Amino acid sequence: MKERDGISTDRECNRFKPILWTCLLIFFVFIAFSPVAFVYRNHLAWKCFAYKNDLIGVFEAPTKLAPQAVVPNSWRAHTLGKIRISFPSDFTREAPGELLFSGQSGKLIIHPHEISNPLLDPDLIHAKAISTDSKDYTWPLLRFEIYQADVEDFRWSMTNREVLWHTYCATLRCDSEGQEVEGLFRDDLDGIILFDGQDARFEWQSGPCGLKGMIVFVGESDPIDKVWVRTICRSMSLDCSPKSGVN
Repeated sequence: MKERDGISTDRECNRFKPILWTCLLIFFVFIAFSPVAFVYRNHLAWKCFAYKNDLIGVFEAPTKLAPQAVVPNSWRAHTLGKIRISFPSDFTREAPGELLFSGQSGKLIIHPHEISNPLLDPDLIHAKAISTDSKDYTWPLLRFEIYQADVEDFRWSMTNREVLWHTYCATLRCDSEGQEVEGLFRDDLDGIILFDGQDARFEWQSGPCGLKGMIVFVGESDPIDKVWVRTICRSMSLDCSPKSGVN
């Protein structure tokens, strides 16, 4: 019985040896690769995020800077409070006191501008803190950079800060099928034009004037005439004097 007990004990020990070696191997692999996993923690988190949300191959709106546009001499300039903007000569105001205009090309609605200080906006402050170049943002500039950050831009060679910024942009990006995005940036004004079929939207913000607003376009054609929209957006200027107001 003793010999049998000894043989039985040896067999049990031999049976547990592979398990022991497997555990030791896992332990040493973990020790060896944990520094690597720590360094690439943000990269791994991004891959999990992209896989979970099925981001590979999703539609991403084409993004570019808005081409130059020349305002025709036949257009008329309008002063609407702090905004000076030009429309085709056939455009008329729908009703006194309303910022709704219509003409042969379509309609546009100018939403009254609001007081805005980008330097005090907590979301823009956060974006500056995590961006790769720590720049001061307006909302149009931030949104334009978000649209520029494609999912496929991810690289394992990115720094952790670059991956964080890449993930931040992918999280906030919201594209609709067929949408196109153009940026318009000047010293006095930042703007982003979003073309979407028969409609377009111009969102603008001025750091020097401390103002922001939006113009909504509804075209007569589908897709909307982009030159018409761009020209109106580029004609816009602001009066930053304290006495000017919304008419």
